[in-house]
Amino acid sequence: MQKPVAAICAAPLVLMDAGLLRGRRFTAHASARQELEAAANGVVLDDRVVIDGGFITSRGAGTAVDFGLAIIRTLADEMTADRIAGEIMA
Repeated sequence: MQKPVAAICAAPLVLMDAGLLRGRRFTAHASARQELEAAANGVVLDDRVVIDGGFITSRGAGTAVDFGLAIIRTLADEMTADRIAGEIMA
């Protein structure tokens, strides 16, 4: 199994530079969107969090809880993510 890759805010630019976003769906901070649309050869979405295969991307600080819970779902399971969401009142 490949390890998951997670990137938030403008960090998907690093994934783009590494050629890892080709043909993928992802999201990023609005400030990085134009560059990503021009060069990534993937599909930039407006969703708060996007999971495409092992890639988890999120838009920024305002989506950090959703991003963290998506990582937990990927590394553990839905029940664990739900329990933690309840504990942090998300």
